[in-house]
Amino acid sequence: MSGRDGHAADAGGDAHLSLHAMTKRLRLLHVEDEEDDVLLVERDLRKNGWEVESTRVQTAELLRFALRRPWDIVLSAYAIPGFSALEALEIVRASQHGYMPFIVVSGSIGEEAAIEVLRRGASDYINKGNLARLSPAIARELADVRVRRENREAQHALAEALASREELIAIAGHEFRNPLAALQITIGSLERSGRAPEHAQALARQAGRLRDLVTRFVDIAALESGSFEIRTSDVDLSDLALREARRIAPDSDRIRVDAPRPVRVQADLGRLALVVSSLLDNALKFGGDAPVELRVCLDGAGALVEVADHGPGVEAQDREAIFRPFGKRVSSRHFGGFGLSLWLSRTILERHGGSIVALPNPGGGALFQVRVPPRRLSRRAPGPSAGAAPPPPASG
Repeated sequence: MSGRDGHAADAGGDAHLSLHAMTKRLRLLHVEDEEDDVLLVERDLRKNGWEVESTRVQTAELLRFALRRPWDIVLSAYAIPGFSALEALEIVRASQHGYMPFIVVSGSIGEEAAIEVLRRGASDYINKGNLARLSPAIARELADVRVRRENREAQHALAEALASREELIAIAGHEFRNPLAALQITIGSLERSGRAPEHAQALARQAGRLRDLVTRFVDIAALESGSFEIRTSDVDLSDLALREARRIAPDSDRIRVDAPRPVRVQADLGRLALVVSSLLDNALKFGGDAPVELRVCLDGAGALVEVADHGPGVEAQDREAIFRPFGKRVSSRHFGGFGLSLWLSRTILERHGGSIVALPNPGGGALFQVRVPPRRLSRRAPGPSAGAAPPPPASG
């Protein structure tokens, strides 16, 4: 195997530039048994301004050895004794430089053979009788490689940025929880003292909303990173629903609870509390002045939680769209805030093997039905399916 350096670059500093588009330097690997054909091709390239560094190989073994170093492009004869362009193409594509352009240069190949090499993944076919096409074809292929490389680098940078964002969200969430816990303790002391009870209740409600928001941040980061975990315990859904209703709206007239008996499931207490609180918050927000109705009961083999309001309701065509993250398929005036909380609620319930649907409320408005199976779950839940990556976190 031999090396061959091309002409030096013109005076003016081109030799010190690295971009092919400016210096037209070319590291060229020939798969060819005819030395004269190599000289013919390189003479044409130099005439078109290329500075060529090349090596010629004519066996599979020599080609594999040559591919240990990087090349810009491979020019291959269609057939040489004991070797073919299709075999060479397969070796190149299987190498660490498999992205390289591979152009077949031949004077004897027929139309059907040319179509076959292109179908197998060759970048182009050039007839030796029309070498005027070669230089533009090489320039085009090198530009395509540069674009693909830039795209890969951009995707890698985006993946690193997303990973950093997820880590930042998780760290921020945990950092927020420490002062939030201290704030809740202080509010509890204020409530027990009997001083300014209305202010204490207002502070408790806002602290609870802040707690829910922080939990959403942390859960979204965990879903994106694949570390989302379900921690199950014996949960009484009736008791959970009653506590969330009292926390969100201490005035019993705002939320009417129908949970006459215990309804026990194996579930993640904190995550189900987040689901119930999100549904109640949304019902109060969009339900107008009429009371929100919260019902918990056993339904078949599992548990049923229903949250109903008497607002404008959800149109039939929007009953799936509201569960998509930041879906703009519904009116932002009425349901814009549903984008994240309902998406996260459905995700949590699906990890439990449960479900949530939006239905018309028989009394007018919206009715959300949550079903939770009683079975015990594994601690670690799978991450989100492909193509369903969640958006940046926000309240809603």
